[in-house]
Amino acid sequence: MATKKAKAKAGTKTRRATPATTTRQGEDAALKKAESALERLRTDLATKQSRLKAARQKLKAATDRVARNATEAAKKSLVNAESAVSKAADNVADVNDRIAVAQSNLKAAQEAARAKAAAARREAAAQARRERMAAKAESDLQKAVSRFTEQWKKKRARADARKEAAILKKEAAKEKEAAKKAAAKAKAAAKKKAAKARTAAKKTTRKVTGKKTTTASTTTERKSPGRPRKAASKTASKKTASKKTASPKASTGKTASKKSAPKKSAPKKSAAKKSAAKKTAAKKTTG
Repeated sequence: MATKKAKAKAGTKTRRATPATTTRQGEDAALKKAESALERLRTDLATKQSRLKAARQKLKAATDRVARNATEAAKKSLVNAESAVSKAADNVADVNDRIAVAQSNLKAAQEAARAKAAAARREAAAQARRERMAAKAESDLQKAVSRFTEQWKKKRARADARKEAAILKKEAAKEKEAAKKAAAKAKAAAKKKAAKARTAAKKTTRKVTGKKTTTASTTTERKSPGRPRKAASKTASKKTASKKTASPKASTGKTASKKSAPKKSAPKKSAAKKSAAKKTAAKKTTG
């Protein structure tokens, strides 16, 4: 049993009274108090009225006895009956006055209760209105925040797109510049390679022409008898000297421009001159 009572006590929660409930409870208590006081006065009035009625009946009986037999006892009872009636009437009047006061107090309490109830209703309506306004303000705030976030996201996306386009443009320009540099390097390398090839071709042609001239000179020396061989050897030495002098010119052609390329026909002319000189030298020796 003790455990059950403890559980019951633990299960019951005490509710804290709010100011509105306390004022309402106080108003109800004052109204109930006024109503109970008026009810007690009414019951008291009923008893006093019954006593007054009884006193009046006694007074009527006493007056009848005095009218029939005017003795001292009858007169004394009449006086007592009259005093009792007046006292009962005073009590009834007093109770009536207190009832009037109680009624006025009750009416004031009722009016105060009605006024307070109306004020409470107005306050409740105002509170509900404030709550609705706060809820609407919160919803409007959420909508405004969502709209702002959407606009901000769009604006930020546009800005990021512009930044990305600028970065891509810079990268494309860098790649284009790198491609230009690579093409220029490749072109320069190709030019160098072509120049090297041209110089190598010139060297090979010079070597071939030198071999031909040496073979021609040797053949002329073999054919020519006696002293004319010296003249032929002199002409061959002159030709070799002219080749040596022509070789520095060929070395300078490595750094020359494309306009110096058509000079490939120069060795052919020198070779023709050399062959003509050889023929004249051979005629002189035979003559």
